[in-house]
Amino acid sequence: MKNKVIKLLAVVSSMAITACATSTPSSSLSSTSSKEVPDSSSVSEETSSSSTSSESKPTSSSSTKTYPTIDELDGTPKSKEYVEKGYKPLFKDLNHKQGYIVTKGSYGPGESPYHDERLDLYPQDTKQPEWTIAQWGTRFDLIGSGFYDGHSHTTDESGLVHTIKSMGSGYTPAKKLIINSENGEVYLESNCRVEYLQDRTGSEPWVHLLLSQDFSNDLTFVNTLSSLYMDASYTVNFCEDKTYGTVNPNAHAAQLVYFVTVQNRNMASKDYGKYIWFGMPLWDNRDAGKFANRGYVAHDAGTDTLIYSPAGTYYFHETGGYVPELNQKARARMDILPIIKNAFNEAKNKGYLGTTKWEELALGGMNFGFEVPGTYNIGATIHDIGVYAKKA
Repeated sequence: MKNKVIKLLAVVSSMAITACATSTPSSSLSSTSSKEVPDSSSVSEETSSSSTSSESKPTSSSSTKTYPTIDELDGTPKSKEYVEKGYKPLFKDLNHKQGYIVTKGSYGPGESPYHDERLDLYPQDTKQPEWTIAQWGTRFDLIGSGFYDGHSHTTDESGLVHTIKSMGSGYTPAKKLIINSENGEVYLESNCRVEYLQDRTGSEPWVHLLLSQDFSNDLTFVNTLSSLYMDASYTVNFCEDKTYGTVNPNAHAAQLVYFVTVQNRNMASKDYGKYIWFGMPLWDNRDAGKFANRGYVAHDAGTDTLIYSPAGTYYFHETGGYVPELNQKARARMDILPIIKNAFNEAKNKGYLGTTKWEELALGGMNFGFEVPGTYNIGATIHDIGVYAKKA
């Protein structure tokens, strides 16, 4: 399992900033109207509110509530709504029962990028973790024995809401995660004033805090589907500019991203393993509140493949095509199947997929979370997130 995860995450570590940078118009990706989505009964909006402070966390249970046990939990409210409509959730372990594989903050030539130790929320569950925490470009490793390494792990009275902090400077952790197993809600926080001793000039690695899964054990081939939804409900709770000097928007940003890989998984093909990134950028401090009518297609030098992102007008339905503001509960949802076909054709024309055929493409894996190449402190609550497939 770990070797399969490496195939996905090794490419995440070097993703170029241009993948989420302010984009240029692309007529094939721009849209001025919302695309059709499942009827409203299939996907409902949550009613929880979000805090504006950096200590915001997923909604905790009342002290008078009778709590379920972790073994009683199987899926999230949103995933169950999709299942009722005939969709299959591609994410595994939606309640985060099985713990995490954690990447190292740094590693040398020939060394594994993963810790041998896993990070568990429920040690009694000994199944192999489905989730990976990717913490590329950080000085503060979540697990390890170095001076800056280590983490704290606390749990609320229900035993279902877990707070994990890495070390940092003073009372500010470099990174924080709050996992609510009852509803699958995740809070992520990255404090880059702690991470960076000076502003990046543009060439150095930058901080990633991503949750990731590899779909290799249960591949979904796109040609077998009638629809394929990426769906995320979230709130960017705060974003603080902690720049030492002057902000350079070409090098400095705070981004909440959501990507899947679309990959040739026919082992008999000479182009087996070739892939492209397909993404729905969820938030960028440079674009907050702006009309998202520009898509992005570009070469990613770090992974030597194509990144393809459609205009936000395809998936920001609740905000009328605008990138959400801070503290605005938002939702990004889109049937990506027809857009993946456009991405496939673009990649073929540009030589990225070789002789790959449409029926050889499958979803290879996914990641969501922060990429922060600027000196910003940022926190966001992911109320619900998933990829949902429906057979043709």
